[in-house]
Formats: sequence, C-alpha cells, structure tokens
Amino acid sequence: MIHSLRRPMMLVTALLLLLTSVTPVFADDSQAPDFDSLSSDFAATMRSGVLKHPKLDSTLAELANDVDVGTLTDGAIARKGRVSQGSTVAVTIFVDGEPNALATWLDSRGERVIGIGSESVEAYVQVSTLESLASQPGVTAVRSIDGPTAKVVSQGVGLHNAPHWNSNGYTGAGVKVGVIDVGFRGILNLVGNELPTPIGRCYRSGNAPTSNLSDCAIGDVHGSAVAETLIDVAPNATLYVSNPGTWLQMRDAVTWMASQGVTIINFSAAWMWTGPGDGTSIYSDGPLATVDLAVATGITWVNAAGNEGSSTWSGGYRDNDGDQFLDFVSGIEVNAINVFAGQNVRVQMRWDDTWGFADTDLDLVLYDSSGTPVAVSQEEQSGQSGDVPLEVLDYTASSTGTVYVSIMHYGGPAPTWMQVQEFNGYALEHSSASGSIGNPAESANSGMLAVGAASWTTPNVIEKFSSQGPTRDGRIKPDVVGVDYADTASYGPSSFPGTSQASPHVAGMAALVKQRFPEFGPVDVAQYLRSNATQSHAPNNTWGYGLAYLPDIVGGENPIPRVISVSPASIPVGALPMIVTVSGSGFVEGSIVRWNGQDRETTFVSSSTLTFSITSIDVEAPSNVQITVSTPHPGGGISAALTLVITDNQQAAVDYAEFERTWQRTDEPVKQIVVSRTWMWGPGPASDALLEEYEDAPGGQRSVKYYEKSRMEVTDPDEDSSQVWYVTNGLLSKELITGEMQLGDDLFDDVGAADVPVAGDPDDANGPTYATFSDLLDAAPYASGATIIQRVDRSGTVTTDDSLAQYGV
Repeated sequence: MIHSLRRPMMLVTALLLLLTSVTPVFADDSQAPDFDSLSSDFAATMRSGVLKHPKLDSTLAELANDVDVGTLTDGAIARKGRVSQGSTVAVTIFVDGEPNALATWLDSRGERVIGIGSESVEAYVQVSTLESLASQPGVTAVRSIDGPTAKVVSQGVGLHNAPHWNSNGYTGAGVKVGVIDVGFRGILNLVGNELPTPIGRCYRSGNAPTSNLSDCAIGDVHGSAVAETLIDVAPNATLYVSNPGTWLQMRDAVTWMASQGVTIINFSAAWMWTGPGDGTSIYSDGPLATVDLAVATGITWVNAAGNEGSSTWSGGYRDNDGDQFLDFVSGIEVNAINVFAGQNVRVQMRWDDTWGFADTDLDLVLYDSSGTPVAVSQEEQSGQSGDVPLEVLDYTASSTGTVYVSIMHYGGPAPTWMQVQEFNGYALEHSSASGSIGNPAESANSGMLAVGAASWTTPNVIEKFSSQGPTRDGRIKPDVVGVDYADTASYGPSSFPGTSQASPHVAGMAALVKQRFPEFGPVDVAQYLRSNATQSHAPNNTWGYGLAYLPDIVGGENPIPRVISVSPASIPVGALPMIVTVSGSGFVEGSIVRWNGQDRETTFVSSSTLTFSITSIDVEAPSNVQITVSTPHPGGGISAALTLVITDNQQAAVDYAEFERTWQRTDEPVKQIVVSRTWMWGPGPASDALLEEYEDAPGGQRSVKYYEKSRMEVTDPDEDSSQVWYVTNGLLSKELITGEMQLGDDLFDDVGAADVPVAGDPDDANGPTYATFSDLLDAAPYASGATIIQRVDRSGTVTTDDSLAQYGV
C-alpha cells in the first residue's frame, strides 16, 4: 500500500493532540488487560498446525476461509479485502518464472488482469479463485494490492530562498516536473490560478491509463496541494501528474514521464515495506526498483521521508518470561495505540531474515482493551521460496479507546532485530524515531532525496513525527529537510502538515537547479541540494544535511566542483606515503579534497586538477574511501563522491559502480520495455566482480563482471570514469568461438574453442556449441534484410527450413 505523507487532521481535539508534536497520552498500564494470563494459551492455540493457505497473505487467507465456510456472499466477503470491486479483490501474484502463462490462465477463467511485470501479475480476481490461484505452478505468493497512501503561495518559498533565484530568472522555465500522488481532487479548479494546465496519465479503478485529467481529479486533494507547493517554488515549470494505484502502474507512470522528458519527480507518499531497510528489495517491479529506473532515465526523485517518527518501534529480541510473546521494553509485551471509532489501524512488521526465503516465523496480534484478539497477521515463514519477513494486519476500530499490538515468535531462529510500524502514522506508546524512514525514501540511490519536515513557523525545530534515519545499512537519512504547515488553496492557511509538503518544496528547488545547470544529472542535482543545505558540514539522522537552501547568486561566484577520476584508484594496504591526484572541473584556489568527509590539506594545480597526500595511517586496513571536493561560497558546493579502494596485499576485484551505470544506460530501458530492441548485456549480472589476468592492466589484473550475453571490463581504473568507454566489453563470443583468450592488448592464449551450448540447457547434447561456429567464421553473409530460414546442428552442418519463414525473423 502507498499512503500520502500528510499528517492526518481530525475534528476531534484529542486526536489532534495525538497527531501533532504534543506527546500522546496512552492508557495507564493499570488499565490494560492482563496479557500475561492469556498469552501462553493463545500462543498454543493461535495456529492449528500448518496454515491452510500459506501462499496467501493473512487478509486473503481469511477471505479464502470465509468462502470455504460459505456463510457470506462473494460480494460481502470481497469487501473485507483491502482493495475490491464487486465480488473481486485486487491482488499481486508473484511468479517464479515467466508471468505470461499465469496471466493467460487468469484470462481463461474470466479474471481481470490489469498489469504484467517481469516477475508479477496484478489482477482483480474472484474470492472463490484465491485457493486455486495460490496452487498454480510457479506461484510463490499472492498478496493484497494496497494503493499508495499519501503522506496560495507557501511560506516555505522564502525560507528556502527560492524568490532570490526566481528574481534572477530561475523559475523552472523549460524544466518538466512530475507529481505522482494518490489523488488530485479539485485540481481542475486550480488551473489558471494556482497551477498551469497539467499533462496527465490518469488511472481509474484499474482501467487503462488515460490523458483525461478528470480521471486524476479523484480521491484525495493531497496531490493537488503537493503540485501547488512545487509550482510555488518553480512557477514556470511544465507540470505532469499521475495517480497510479499499483506497483506496475507507478512503473508505467515513470516510464511515460521519462518518455516526455520529465527530469524531476516528487512522490509525497509511501508503500508498505518491500525490503529489509537497507535500500534493497527482491522485487524487480517494486517501488525501490522504480526509483532506480527513474534515476537511470535522467530523473531526480524527491520523496517524503515519512511521518512515522512517533509510530515506529525498533528493537532486539527479548522474551524474558519465555512465553513466545516478545517484549517491546523489558517486561512489557504490548504496545498501545489510541484509536477513535471508524479509524483504520494498519500495523506492519519486518525483521532480520532472508527476503524470499524467510525461516523465522513471527506473527502480529492486535487486542482490544479487554484482551480479546481483534486482528491477527500470521503468514507462514518456513524458508520456502516467496516467504518474506513481513507481517501486516488491518483493523477498523468499532469504538474509541486503546488497542494493543503484540509480537509472537511462532517458530524458527530468533532474529537479531525487529521493527514494528503503525503505517497510517498514529503514535505507538513505545516508539523510536531512529530508523523510521519510509519506502521508497529509504532507497540507496544517490539520485534521490528523502525529505524530512520542519514547520515554516519554527524552521529550526524538526517536526516530532518526521521520520529519521539511519537506514538498516547505516546510511544517513533524511537527505534534507523542507518546511510544512504552509498555505495552500487546497487545504487552506497553514493546514498542510507533514513531510508531504516538505518534499515538493525541495522538488521545486531541484527544478530551479536543473534550469540553472542543465548539464546536471540526477546525482548532481541531489548532491547540489545536499551540499548547500544548512548542516552539510555535519549531517545527522534527524536533519540529514539540514534545511534545504538555495545559495545567493552573486557575481563572480565559485563554480560547483565535479570529480571525474582519482589516481591511483586503488592503493594497497601499507603503501608508503604518496600523492593522490583528483581530476575534474570547477576547482578553485579554495577547493578542498575530503577523505570520507574530512578535509585534507590540498594543493591547487589547476581548475581541473588537485592533489593531496596520504599517510600510512590512511592505508592501515582495507576499505572503500569516499573522495569528494568542497568549494567555498559564494557559489561552490560539494561534488558527488568517487571511491578510492584500499586493497589488501592480495589484489581484490572491485565491483565498480560504473558496471551498474553502464547496464542501466543500455539495458534497463530494455528490461522496462521503454525501448524495443535486443539486450546488450542481459537482464542482470551473472557473476560478482572477478579478477582476470590482463597484461596491460595495473598489477597485471583487471576487474570484470559477467552477464548473460557479454562481459564488462575495467582495464584501466585510472582513466576518466565519466567516459562512455571506461567500461568495455571485449569480444567474449569471439574468444569462445576461436579459443583465443585475450590476456593483454597484444597477448593471446589458445585454450581451444568452448564446447558449451550457445543456447538452451547446459546438458543439451544436440544444439550447436561455440566450437560449432569456429568452422563457419568465413562463411559468406546473407543479404541484409533476408528472412532467416537456416538451421545449424552441432557438427556445423547448415540446412534450410522453409517453415521458419513464418516467424519473419
């Protein structure tokens, strides 16, 4: 599910206290039921053996059981699903293999397929189909679809110094910006006053997207207020909007925006967790992968960090009394949430385990104030394909009061950490703001910015609800902070709280930066805003790099530094003191090289060259060192980082970032069907980075990485890494066919042609091998454009087969 990251506003005064920076009041422990008296019995009876529908999430499994009981109509049962239409529920089906066969099966049963990804199918299916769907070959999991949930001139414009840039001609003119959000109700009424006429890709009820803005002007007013805020900062930008409700729809929206030339996207919303919190995910169609796709196509992604600073708990494994119910704090097994009648509570939990093969089985239980379980999430984690360390429960309160969430350890090894979050932003009694960044704001992509919030009235005070880092892998988040609670026509004066409004302030700033520096890519734009924020000298996990701020434009200001290469790019452990050369552009006399963020004494050689010294202390142990250049005001800023590798005495392979960037530039558009052509490398890497002998590489070895169709190589890491041929691919197929392995520019070793099948299964005894073609290299080519009707067998015999003409190859 995605949700908007605007703080909820209720008419009930007590709830307003709960949702703002005022500390929420929870029921006294004395008022809570005695959970210890019931937890042991409940742990024993919560499950009766193996789950009946282990591939269905808890919500769908309950629906399937309701069908078996037969006490409700299909329509009544379906309405208990998270997203439903009539007697059908919206689901994502994850498939191990080709998803088209499953889509065909669904079509044959009259179910409505709404999207086909690389590993998943989205569809509306009858509740009565769920059980048979889960048993189809290749299906690893069936999960409920959750739509995204969203998290007048704004006063934040001046606090971010946008008017100064506007008055100097930087208004976003010529820059195309996109707002992807949960709804744009009222947007048509804003055109010509608050907004320019948007260009839309709009989704309504799972139907095909349209360009009709009325199909976007539905649902929440949230997206309209977000667009207002962005345009306040960048009034002359061209606005694109979209309201996708599923993963595949969001991917489609991003692909469309990229094709239109959009270079900035704001997403003031969040999805449920799709990974362990380190920026990785097993889902190639998921939100984190979509952020990577956007950046790979030249888009800077700006995302609300989240409003879960008071609604997230993280902690280690603790079960002091051994009853299988875990402690949030010592001796306390429940976490209270104040609720109001009709309010939806959604709790998600993840833990330290393997995504895709989780074998620690934890469950979530929600009790009412009498100690009666009112909602349970009990998906099975037994190490099977498709098992993920994630539980989600939903509950709509029937009355105002307090509910209590607990964690049960059903089976498997104890995890080292767990994380629980009330996804709608309602406070937990026991919470920890640390590590509360949302998804996909927790992305590790350097071309995206996660934005925290501070009120425009007190811009030096972080909002208590604003989500904070670090991420699970220790990265600083948020990246920057924007202001909220500013005016919009959509919500009214000072009534747009949350990181939802902070984010479009920063997205508008990104549009101004892109207009002023059109050569900047996504990483450059993001880094410019980080390096000019108020705490760039000392970032932390509350403010990131500080309140985002556009520096004054003055005559004769310093350029922004850019680092192209570091030489040497790798240094062995224990090396003698040496001089390191940093090459790039925009260097001035005051430019300083930074070693993992620490200033180093720097020698200015020219506008493209700086040098600095390293000592033996710097090379005591293997490490990856981030090298940046800082140039002082006026102007200036901090460059993006390059990695200098301190290797052990045994040379190690380096998995260069340029490998991934090369693949993203060439084959990511193929994978996402943005272009229609064959692969250059393949759908993903087939190996880790490896070392191979190469006479003309430093140390006689070079790092390579294998893909299904070719091999990437970095022969000289000291060359300019920004050049397109920094990564080469050699002639792997030629080597396999001729048997001549290239070990240097002019050095070859004859190892014999490869007796390995070119295609098909490795144990195929009939298909041609690479060696088959060694005797065909001198064969005359066929005419350009001729239809291929030839076959070749393993012996190298070529025959014609006229029936092949029907394929038109």
